[in-house]
Amino acid sequence: MLGLIMVAIFLGIALVEGVALAVGVQLTPFPPNQQHVGPLFSPPTSRYLMGTDNFGRDVFSRIIAAIPNDVEISFAVIAVALIIGLLVGSFAAYRGGILEEALMRLTDVFFAIPALILAIAIAVALGPGLVNMTIALMIIWWPPYARLARGESLKISHQNYIEAARFAGLPPPRIVFRHVIPNILLTMFVYATLDIGTVILVYSGLSYFGLGVLPPAADLGRMVSEYADYVLTYYWLPVFPGLIIALMVVSYSILGDGLRDALEVI
Repeated sequence: MLGLIMVAIFLGIALVEGVALAVGVQLTPFPPNQQHVGPLFSPPTSRYLMGTDNFGRDVFSRIIAAIPNDVEISFAVIAVALIIGLLVGSFAAYRGGILEEALMRLTDVFFAIPALILAIAIAVALGPGLVNMTIALMIIWWPPYARLARGESLKISHQNYIEAARFAGLPPPRIVFRHVIPNILLTMFVYATLDIGTVILVYSGLSYFGLGVLPPAADLGRMVSEYADYVLTYYWLPVFPGLIIALMVVSYSILGDGLRDALEVI
């Protein structure tokens, strides 16, 4: 329940802020990219809830504007990884033979290369930006899902209802989509919930190195990087965006752990 509440808060902020940006309405106390909305390096006050930065920008407004980036990229990456992993893993397990060997060796190729190094290389090749970063993470994120889907599919591939469908003459794609995937989807969903926090953490790390959205747009990882030099003098600058990243990661971990315990999967 705690994880669900925390996740709902972040999703609500992302949804409301996204809709507001789409219709051209400003919901933050100040324009997130406008300079000199207050004095430089103002500490947290009732007017500037998280202080102001070295350009006089309101840190709270920038954090609110940055949250949708992490939510959008995490859900996009997890959705694509889940779909690809389900298809690759379930078909490999059900069909076996050459198809399974080819799909699993392709998966092993991605596992052989450190995922973070590969993501950095792809992101550098594509250039900075939210879309390019999303594509880079999508490319590297599906192999664990394929492995998990294959393992779960192997557990049920010889169940009576699968054998009955096979003897009834149903084509393999129909058996996979109708009988295999629905019976492993719950486990995959719980794993995906646990994994959303990891996507946020990796994206924030890559954004810290300048591979996320371009300035002056607000982004949590880039904010931590830009404000790192002020940690001893103006602590609120790196602490607040770093704290939000941590809370987002923890919220999905708590929710995923709760779902796993309640449903007794994985």
